[in-house]
Amino acid sequence: MGHADVVSRFPYEMAGWAARLHSMKLVSVPGLGVTLLGFAVRPPSPYADPRVRKGIAAAIDRIRLLPEEERKPSIPMDQFAPAGVFGHISGTSPAPPNLAESARLLAEAGFPGGRQLRLTFADTHADVGRALVKQLEAAGIRIAPEPLPQPDFYARFAADPPDLFLMSWAAGTGDGSDVLEALFHTPAGGLGTANRFGYSRPELDALVARAARTLDPAARRDALWAAFRLLAEDTPAIPLLLRSSLYAIRPDLEWTQSRNRRTRAVDLRPARR
Repeated sequence: MGHADVVSRFPYEMAGWAARLHSMKLVSVPGLGVTLLGFAVRPPSPYADPRVRKGIAAAIDRIRLLPEEERKPSIPMDQFAPAGVFGHISGTSPAPPNLAESARLLAEAGFPGGRQLRLTFADTHADVGRALVKQLEAAGIRIAPEPLPQPDFYARFAADPPDLFLMSWAAGTGDGSDVLEALFHTPAGGLGTANRFGYSRPELDALVARAARTLDPAARRDALWAAFRLLAEDTPAIPLLLRSSLYAIRPDLEWTQSRNRRTRAVDLRPARR
């Protein structure tokens, strides 16, 4: 203690202890990666019916997916582009859980139909994954957790995607097209390289293409907004959370925080007195 200028990814479970110390200050920084629940949307997946996906979404209390000490600095999400990313739709917020609506939609769809259901996630998402399983069980949706070491999860995601999975994805350049092009575009021509949902909608592909060839910022924004609204309608994945990274910093330093989780010495400077 006292031998480091900055500690990155400081554990939230130690935040209460650290906050009582004069030898460090804590800073939380929202990231860019949105944690999402993804579905295989093509038959014979049990999630092929959009009513099932929407029914599951209606059962989720996003903020309670996190450990209590992490809830305050994290942000429940209803879209894949967080604030500060071009294409974010401002003024929206996730709907609160509605178990009656969830039960109605699932009953209409005949879910789950006797299948063995499983939620696959990397061990880095174990806290959210297990909390999600408990929430769905409370709504009458029985799903077994399948945690995997992170390298194994991504190998499985690439080679044999599960029907139901938890992961994060970031608009790394700060533009919402990063998410649309990689995750939700129909795989073709170098696009849709991470589309493991089996999702394909020509209207969305056309909007992504329009955004890519448009220089006018307002027109690009409108194309991205329309694409994200199509995703909200089709629900191939449910945006859940924008988690924040926690840092411990020497109290006599100021730091320009970055949302890409990079910690650079050049961003540190003596605090103004």
